Amino acid sequence: MSDDVREAKRRTIRRLKVLYFWQAVGPSSWGRYASLFYDSVGLTPAQVGVITGSMPLIRAVAMPSWGAIADRSSKKKVALVTQSLSALTLALYAFGGIRGFFSLWAVAAASACFASSGVLDAYAVQALGAEKSRFGEIRLWSAVSWGVSNVAMGYVADLTRSFFVNLLCFVACTIISVAIIAGLVPETKTTTTTRVVLPIGPVRLRTVVFFVELAVIGAGMGLVERLLFVYIVEVLGGSYALCGWTVLATVAIEIPIFASAKRILATIGHEASFVLALACYVPRVYGYTLLERQSRRWILVIELLHGPTFGLMFAAAVDKAADLAPPGREATYQTIQNAVRSCLGAGLGASLGGWYWQYVCARRRERPACREGAVSLFRLAALVFAVVLLAHLALLFGSYAISRKPKSGDLRLLEASLVDDDDDASTIDDTLSEGDVDGAAAAT
Repeated sequence: MSDDVREAKRRTIRRLKVLYFWQAVGPSSWGRYASLFYDSVGLTPAQVGVITGSMPLIRAVAMPSWGAIADRSSKKKVALVTQSLSALTLALYAFGGIRGFFSLWAVAAASACFASSGVLDAYAVQALGAEKSRFGEIRLWSAVSWGVSNVAMGYVADLTRSFFVNLLCFVACTIISVAIIAGLVPETKTTTTTRVVLPIGPVRLRTVVFFVELAVIGAGMGLVERLLFVYIVEVLGGSYALCGWTVLATVAIEIPIFASAKRILATIGHEASFVLALACYVPRVYGYTLLERQSRRWILVIELLHGPTFGLMFAAAVDKAADLAPPGREATYQTIQNAVRSCLGAGLGASLGGWYWQYVCARRRERPACREGAVSLFRLAALVFAVVLLAHLALLFGSYAISRKPKSGDLRLLEASLVDDDDDASTIDDTLSEGDVDGAAAAT
C-alpha cells in the first residue's frame, strides 16, 4: 500500500472520529431525556413505554430498508437525507399544541422512519477496510461525547425545568453532523456482488443464534435506557443532573473497552465478549432494586457495569456482522444488526417494561407503588438475563464436548453449526500491507 493511500486512510479515520463525536452530541441532548419529557407532560409509564418502545420497532423496519438502499446507491447520501429528515420531524415538538399522547406518538413514529444509524457504521467499516477491528477506536469518541453531553444537558434541564433547550440542541447538533458528512467525509465505492443466499444448516444456525442474542441484549438495554431516568426522578427523588451523571459513569469503562476493542476481540473473540456482556448486566439491574432515596447516588457505581455490557457487545456485534456480510452488503448487515439490537430488542424491552411497571403499580403518583413496580421489573430483567447467560454457557460447553468426540455424520454437522474457527477471534491483522490485507480476506 502506497504512502498516499495510507495518508488518505489516516485522514479519513480522523474525520470519522470527529463525525462520531458530533453524532452522539445530538442524541445525548434528547435521547434518554425524551422519557422525562413525556413524563413531564403527564403521560403514564405505559404510555412512555409505548412511545419509546414503538420508535425502535419502527426503526427495525426502516433501518434495513435504508441499508439496502445505501448498498445500491450511496451510503453518504442516505446518511445525509435520513439524518436531516429525522431531526426536522422531531423539531415539531417545539410547537406547544403537540402534547397529547397520540400526537406525541405520531411525531416520534414519523421521526423513527428515517433512522439509518447502521449506514454510518457500515461506511466506517468499509473505509477501514482490512483494519475493520479498529472500529472501536472511532466509536469511542461517541462514548466520550455521549457521557459529557448527557451531564451538561442534565444541568440544563434542571436550570430551565423545560426540555425545549434539549430539543433545540438535538436539532442544531444534527445539522452540524450533516454538514460534517457533506463537507469532510469522502464517498466510498460501492462493491457490487451477486445475490448471496445463506445455506440451510451451519452458517444459518450460527447467524440465527447471533441475532437472537443481540435481540435479548437489546431488550435489556432498551428497558434500562428508556425507564431508568424515570425511576431515578420519580421513585428515588433524584435530579436531572444525577441522571446525566449516570450516563457519564456508563462510558467511564466503555471508553477504554472501545480503545482496546481490536486487542480484546483478537484475544477472547466474539463468544466470550457476549458472555461477559450478559454477566455484567445481571448484577447491574439487580443493584437498582437495592437503592433507596438516601442511597440513590450509589447508582453511579452500579452504572460502571454498563461499560462491559455495551462496549463488549457492540464491538463484537459490529465485527461479527462485518464478517458475515458478503461484498457489497456491508450496510445491509450493519443496519440489520443495529435494527435487531437497538430497535427490535430495545423496542420490546421498553414497551413491555413500561407496561409491566404500570401493571404492578396501584396508582401512577403513589411513590411506594411505583417503586414496587420498578423493583419487580428490574428483578425480572435480572432473572431473564441470568437464564440466557446459563443457556449460552451450556451451548458453549456442549459444542466443546462435541468437538472432543470423533467427527462423523450428524456430529460433524452439529459441531460446524455451533463452532467456527472464525468465531473465537477477530481475523484482522495489525498492519495495512497488501499481504496482510490478502491474508485477512483469505481468512474470512
